[in-house]
Amino acid sequence: MTASFPRILPRHALGCYVGAAALLYLFCAQLLAAIDIWLLPRSLLVEMLRYRAMWLVFFLTLPTVGYLLWRGADIVAWWRAPAALTLDDHALHFGARTIAYADIASMRHLHNRDHLLLTLHSGERVRLRLAIWDDAWELADQLQDAVGGNLEADTRRKLQAGDTVAFGPLAMNAGGLVHKGQQIPWTAIDTIRTQSDSEGMETDETLIIVAQGKTHKIDRSKIVNEPVMLACLRQYLPGA
Repeated sequence: MTASFPRILPRHALGCYVGAAALLYLFCAQLLAAIDIWLLPRSLLVEMLRYRAMWLVFFLTLPTVGYLLWRGADIVAWWRAPAALTLDDHALHFGARTIAYADIASMRHLHNRDHLLLTLHSGERVRLRLAIWDDAWELADQLQDAVGGNLEADTRRKLQAGDTVAFGPLAMNAGGLVHKGQQIPWTAIDTIRTQSDSEGMETDETLIIVAQGKTHKIDRSKIVNEPVMLACLRQYLPGA
């Protein structure tokens, strides 16, 4: 089965770049006003410069511009990306690049930036910016299912052999979960759930584990091979 995902303009990233350009223009207008060059109406700039806190705004402008350019970096990736990204039964294709699912050693979903970070067996890292592709959630689900299918069998064999398998900040073995060096037995786990918190442009996805009244919070963006971990989790906690 083959699925194709066309490239789309990331409006959020475009908005960040437009905002950065506007702030940078305002910064230059304030700077050049000192040498009697007016990029904005003189009366407006004079009124702005009369505010006592304006010096603080002035010095915070460049860091804010830098942050907006960083947040909007998807627009650069969109400009350079091929017209479509394609998934088939064996590999991921974009442009002239083909990455076999079997070549992918691990993956992380960076929720705050909406990126998928793939690490190949060669050590190379490939970043997929979901915002630049149509139907991004379906793309992420299909790719995670395809990659997870290859990794899950190997992970289950390690668990059955008594090994502890690491998933970033969280690890798993036949006895339970391991978080910050602390073993959490399966029988001690009361609930496992996810929580999403948004504030402005920031979105935090958290995995919350409650065991014997104690709450463990894990940033989902740091979890490696999360779909594999969740699939193995259901083996020990069918109700999870």
